[in-house]
Amino acid sequence: MTAKKAPKLAPKVRQARKLQGQYLGFLRSLAGADRAKVKQTAAEKGVAEAVKLAQSLKKVAS
Repeated sequence: MTAKKAPKLAPKVRQARKLQGQYLGFLRSLAGADRAKVKQTAAEKGVAEAVKLAQSLKKVAS
């Protein structure tokens, strides 16, 4: 018996999943107030804006 091949994802779905993965990755690297700020931004303005904010916060923290 062979395994079924996963269907190709639509470009929008692929982009959304990539963005979600980036968001979760950045959240793992942040702590405390920075993490809360990013989560609030995601809820209010969307995940794309939250990823940008998290990226800038991570650069400052490094």
